[in-house]
Amino acid sequence: MAEPRCDECGSRGTARPRNNDPYMVICDDCWPEGGLRYGLDNEPTNCKRCNRPGARWNGYERAVLCRPCLIAPEPEPDPSREPVSILEVFAGMAGPEDTGVEDARAPHATTTVQPAATATTTCGQCGAAAQWFMTRSKKWVLLEPVAHPTYLVPEGTRWHIDQHNTALNIGRANPTDRCRVCHWDVCPGRVPAPTSPHMLALWRNNEQRQRQAL
Repeated sequence: MAEPRCDECGSRGTARPRNNDPYMVICDDCWPEGGLRYGLDNEPTNCKRCNRPGARWNGYERAVLCRPCLIAPEPEPDPSREPVSILEVFAGMAGPEDTGVEDARAPHATTTVQPAATATTTCGQCGAAAQWFMTRSKKWVLLEPVAHPTYLVPEGTRWHIDQHNTALNIGRANPTDRCRVCHWDVCPGRVPAPTSPHMLALWRNNEQRQRQAL
């Protein structure tokens, strides 16, 4: 059986679960700094949502949370991040100049056929590669091509691909140790820089690619 890989740097050898959480695997080199973010040895630290002191690591939420934030209701979904119909996909593929409709959620592509599951395309807003997936409601969502450690991705922005290549937004749940990210959440051509450190890193990578393409 392969040794576990560190979620921070990807190295093997000293990577192991932390805070009694099997999904948090960090090596000894990354843990001293990472422990300050995740609650070193489950000691109280500042809440990652409201920055209040006295928060602790919560294994279910995969975040350091204080009591008020832990019991707060889940926020309403942002309509701009919801899956789109096939008509909106076609509109984005044809380009705003051809349809007369400007929809920042639907990236530009060079084909006008219905996207197949896992079909790779190029975002017309930033030039990044992304993949189309159909949701259970028969709509389409554009996901980043790489999976990420689930605990690094904010709740509500976590996507899971089932055995039928269907995309499911898992909300605040964490059924697996890795998940996908919607490209619309990290596209510098349509959203400002995110506050989440991991999402901000993805946003900056796309922004750099966008600048290089100009």
